[in-house]
Amino acid sequence: MGTGDLALVHGEPLLGAIRVCYTIVLHSKSPVNQATSKAMLTQMISIIFRRTETDPDLQVSSSAYRSHYNTKFKYRS
Repeated sequence: MGTGDLALVHGEPLLGAIRVCYTIVLHSKSPVNQATSKAMLTQMISIIFRRTETDPDLQVSSSAYRSHYNTKFKYRS
């Protein structure tokens, strides 16, 4: 892949990249590495939210969201 090529990452690989950047921000002793990872996190999160707001295929209704999480997790009253 050259400069300007596009690579779409989603699901577990995307979460893995976010976790790595977050871990570097928290634990790196290098201020340069921390700043770079923080900038990457900011950019990734910004792009994710922008795409979920503009791409109708990525939008999930609130009722579908509640239905998924209410069946996946049992909440105690």
